[in-house]
Amino acid sequence: MAISCFEQAASIILKKINIQFSKDYHLGIALYKLGFLQSIVSVTTRIVNNVNSDYCLSGLYSILGVSYRILGDINQAIECHKISEIKSIKCLQNLAKSSEEENGKQANLEFWKVNAAINIGFCKIELWELDAAMEIFVKLKKSREEIGINGCAIDVGFAFLNSCVGVKKEGENLTQPCST
Repeated sequence: MAISCFEQAASIILKKINIQFSKDYHLGIALYKLGFLQSIVSVTTRIVNNVNSDYCLSGLYSILGVSYRILGDINQAIECHKISEIKSIKCLQNLAKSSEEENGKQANLEFWKVNAAINIGFCKIELWELDAAMEIFVKLKKSREEIGINGCAIDVGFAFLNSCVGVKKEGENLTQPCST
């Protein structure tokens, strides 16, 4: 695929679209859910190497992190999620200092920041690094009220970890709100 304007390509991949069963999916996420995983990794990798916008890089690395995790490259997924988290925090700090209109940027950045932590937690579970995963999910659970997103993902991760360490009743209680 020929790409001449990488910033524009990044914006298109990060563009929110509505699909049949969900709204507000980024195009890149919709594409890998439709089976274009290898293509989205290839194209997104080329784009991140040619884009300077930390905002775009945060979203693109988030997509790459999920993609690498699905492909089984857990360490590469963690690296991508760490970069996404760092870029989103940097952008949120700059946005707070700026008078620039945010046009939904803050919500996307907050999502990418929290999503990075959640995905790193799940990657740590896949690597069977349960103590590190538990530490991440405990922090997420404590800050849930300020986060406001991905509540069920936090509960699922925390419930799984509790069941692994033998606290099954706590794990069962955590899954109840998600199943209703």
